[in-house]
Amino acid sequence: MPDGFPVRKTKTNLKRILTILLCLPFLLTACQDADELYSTTGHIQLRVSTDDALRTRAMQDVDNVSSWYAVVSNETETLYDQQIGDALGARDFEPGTYSVSVRNYNDADAALAANEGWGDAYHTGQASDIEVSAGGTAYVHINCGRSQNAKFRLDYSEFSGIIDAFTISAPKTLTFAHTAGTLSREAFFAPNAELTYTITYTLADVTKTTDAQTLTLGAAATVSILRIKSDVNGNISISLTCDDEFEDDAQSDIIIDGASGTGN
Repeated sequence: MPDGFPVRKTKTNLKRILTILLCLPFLLTACQDADELYSTTGHIQLRVSTDDALRTRAMQDVDNVSSWYAVVSNETETLYDQQIGDALGARDFEPGTYSVSVRNYNDADAALAANEGWGDAYHTGQASDIEVSAGGTAYVHINCGRSQNAKFRLDYSEFSGIIDAFTISAPKTLTFAHTAGTLSREAFFAPNAELTYTITYTLADVTKTTDAQTLTLGAAATVSILRIKSDVNGNISISLTCDDEFEDDAQSDIIIDGASGTGN
């Protein structure tokens, strides 16, 4: 046997190995494509938007919905009910028709407890008749444009300086402390909530607190704005306006005890 024969055999084997290694990525890709082509399940991808500018109806996409919650169900059972995270997009769904609902907090109470008690808007939305096909991805857009709680805003911009604080004692305790300059503060409550509050003010170096008063907020997706004006003589006027996209504007007057007051 010639001396060079074993060397030529080794080179031939190396060429075969290199050829297999070079082709391996293409083989794996082909297998993956085949798996997708013959997959018996599909997936659901969500895009969520909100409509915070109620009067303009301008929809705003949510940049990251991973912290939101989703429920996916068919005609007979709920198949997914948890935070979206990365799990929903990776979940396999059998071909069929589904409905999907989303929410930004687990429930309305969690939304009201957010932001150190000042609360956040609670948004929900749903879509139905979503078709999932084998090997396919159903892309779903859900608009959660209508917040499910009421917003309360106290406007400090017109204070003359004798007001020290606006304190809510029920249904939760919050203090809108007055500071120099223009300041408005917002908090969220359940729809039609009745607020119990007092106003602390200082006049002629004497600090007083009014008797407890009540006011009722508007329905879901409304903004109730309380504006207070005062002057150096201790005259205080308070007006409450409920700005509601779905109903006519309403205004009620509030008279406080402990200081002269007129409603605007």
